[in-house]
Amino acid sequence: MHPFLRKLWQNEFFKNVTTLLTGTGLAQLVSILIYLVISRFYSEEDFGVFGLYMNILNITILFSTAKYELRPSCFPDPKRRRFMFWPCAMSSA
Repeated sequence: MHPFLRKLWQNEFFKNVTTLLTGTGLAQLVSILIYLVISRFYSEEDFGVFGLYMNILNITILFSTAKYELRPSCFPDPKRRRFMFWPCAMSSA
């Protein structure tokens, strides 16, 4: 492996960014695949209503969770992360 890439991969920030981007990319891929399957079962009109419903739901979830799902990753201490898990779970439920 090239020395620059080895040094870059050992950087903690780069590891965290790579992990975040990989998770987001895989989530988007799964979403696209599910939309392709769903579009085969429903008409264009039904799919449009579903899309509208999902957009409204996403906006509602954004305000109801107050972005608490990002909060546990801010704490390096595992004990504090576990403590912050419960407000995240309760705000999403």
